[in-house]
Amino acid sequence: MPSFFDCNCVIGKKSVRRSGIAGEEEFYSIEDLLAEMNYTGIDEALVYHSLAKEYSPMIGNEKLMDEIKGYKRLHPCWVVMPNGTGEMLEPELLVAKMIKNNVKAARLFPSDHLYSLSEWCSGELLRELEKNSIVTIIEIDQISWDGLHDLCQRHPTLPVIITNLNYRVNRYLYPLLDKFDNIYVETSGYQVHKGIEDICTRFESEVLIFGSRMPQFTPGPAVNMINYSIIKEYQKDKIAGNNLRELLGIETGNKYIPELKDDIKGKAFTARKLDDEVIIDAHCHMGPYYNFHIPQNDAASIIQVMDNIGVKTACTSPHVGITPDHRIGNDMALKAMQDYPGRFFGYITLNPNYPDEIPEEIERCYKAGMRGFKIHPSLHSYPASGENLRPMWEFASEKKLPVLSHTWGGDGTCSPTILGKLAGQYPEVPVILGHSGGTPGGYDESIDAARKYDNVFLETCCSSVMYGTIERFVREIGPDRILFGSDMPFVNANAQIGKILYAKISDDDKKKILGLNASRILLT
Repeated sequence: MPSFFDCNCVIGKKSVRRSGIAGEEEFYSIEDLLAEMNYTGIDEALVYHSLAKEYSPMIGNEKLMDEIKGYKRLHPCWVVMPNGTGEMLEPELLVAKMIKNNVKAARLFPSDHLYSLSEWCSGELLRELEKNSIVTIIEIDQISWDGLHDLCQRHPTLPVIITNLNYRVNRYLYPLLDKFDNIYVETSGYQVHKGIEDICTRFESEVLIFGSRMPQFTPGPAVNMINYSIIKEYQKDKIAGNNLRELLGIETGNKYIPELKDDIKGKAFTARKLDDEVIIDAHCHMGPYYNFHIPQNDAASIIQVMDNIGVKTACTSPHVGITPDHRIGNDMALKAMQDYPGRFFGYITLNPNYPDEIPEEIERCYKAGMRGFKIHPSLHSYPASGENLRPMWEFASEKKLPVLSHTWGGDGTCSPTILGKLAGQYPEVPVILGHSGGTPGGYDESIDAARKYDNVFLETCCSSVMYGTIERFVREIGPDRILFGSDMPFVNANAQIGKILYAKISDDDKKKILGLNASRILLT
């Protein structure tokens, strides 16, 4: 098993307790952080203090040192900034104090702390960090891609870990990785389909650094994404912790040996194929996408990921169908169904901006064996309740076919509230709320809709894997109307299924969410 060393954790109370999920809010104490590390199998963590970001760096850094004293598995990371106002020590004295306290990493928040990383403002600090090989961690929204380029060009030996990435970044990231040897990618938000594999092939595994983004994110998806990556074991070891240990100059880790049971979480942590479970991915796509780079996005690659985890069937609506041309998309889904019998369930995808084509397309696809619908009102800029989609709703009602719709909190075309009202109008239709609204407010709406209408189902995929979401869904509406979905290859399936595999719910509930519920409404 890889030895995980998390580079992206924070302790301490925050101004806003993000996630806002009643009963499952973000934790903030060291004891809770260690409990999460133990539960997920993370050995060590690099931590900074929320006071250092949201109040005063020097006070927060001192608070951090006091709080983690005696915890060998926790390593300090100081928040620093230039000393132009005299709020911090001069860079030479600051870095000397860091070294004296065995602090080998620093975080910079130039956007939040309102300073420039340009030489005239931060040059002296950056040169001192670089001279002493202090690992420097920056969130991408604090610096911008152009800013990251300029920083690495000016300080080519400063090790820079870029964090809080997302799955749409490759067209920025790859040219920088080609050009610079001192950029490292923190993995928690980098939920690119086959992204870990592609980086290991193009740039080597040394550039990837494991992080979880605790406590805002739940750590299971981050661990699962590494464990189930289709790469060599030595590469997993490097990404999970050895790359960070090398950067920090830590020779041996503080290994925590978790109690591994033969349950779903235990199997996941040892990356065993879960083919003894019924796993149905209720929300998949296929093919390239205009907005960002997706490596290996065809049916064969999706099957490889499914086989590696143990997914029986993927319910697909190819990207071209949810954007310009539903017929091309439906043909792609039908071909995947023919090429891989039983492995793909093709949703009939419809673009309501071409209403004259809809009745014929429904009949064509239904006769070919497709038994459900997928709509994306947001991308098509047309409401799910619009008149052009009435033939779909009526056909689905007549045949008792499921409808999966993209939903997002506050979206006037496809909020969970809009889809909930449609569920009330068409009680014979299983209405699947894609992403379950995707935001804290959207989750509230989705739960409300599911309480009102028995034919509403919550679907789990969302690249923001906020702490406690799955547990809340089970607590609020029960496990029988929650469906696992990955959004693959839009995002990384290993991360998305990790939310279920590591959730603090019973294995019986996990089995229902992973596939038994979907089998009941999709495959019968």
